[in-house]
Amino acid sequence: MKKQNDKQQSGFSLIEIAIVLVIIGLLIGGVLKGQAMVKNSKIKRIATDTAAVQGALNAYMDSYWVLPGDDANSATRWAIAAPATQVAATRGNGLIEGFFNDPAGAKVVDAAATVETTHAWNHLYCEGLIKGVCTATAGATIAPPTNPIGGITGVADGRVTANRHLGLTKKMVCMRGIPSEYAMVYDTQFDDGAGLTGDVRGSAAADDGTAVGTATTYDITNAQIIICTGF
Repeated sequence: MKKQNDKQQSGFSLIEIAIVLVIIGLLIGGVLKGQAMVKNSKIKRIATDTAAVQGALNAYMDSYWVLPGDDANSATRWAIAAPATQVAATRGNGLIEGFFNDPAGAKVVDAAATVETTHAWNHLYCEGLIKGVCTATAGATIAPPTNPIGGITGVADGRVTANRHLGLTKKMVCMRGIPSEYAMVYDTQFDDGAGLTGDVRGSAAADDGTAVGTATTYDITNAQIIICTGF
């Protein structure tokens, strides 16, 4: 005779398990899709920001027949402080002197001979070609713009042998702190996909940007690298 307190055991049916698995799959797919969208958006921003800086440099050149940072008339053009006398010999020579991220050049007035890459941003800010603070204060810090990942964006001129980042012999826009995976996709979409050659190059060997690094192949184990785009 069956006892009254016996309980029937129950569990999930195959249909219920299938529904749960489908829901989990949709959730995982949505997360992965969202991550891919964020990644693609940032890669697109790297491309558009690089093109915007290139366009700003060219627009400045078209207006004044001199490159920003190398402008000998900047002091009177916007009443801003000119670079120090040590830089005067290179002003107006058609080149933007300095490393793309040079702490020695982070002042409006600075005795270092490498400040032109930093002054270039102030000239672009003052001209309204790049969004930023135009400063006329001697000794004020000029902040370079940030890239889509949060690192700095810098300009340099590979025609100056001492400032030839990653072997590029052209004017260039460089970005620091870019995930290697992003850099590889960007390079593939807009150049040859190889970090060592072409107009887009990358390197984990000079992450501070204050020395001329050697281009390297892309390696996703390098979390963040520098990329430079020549033009």
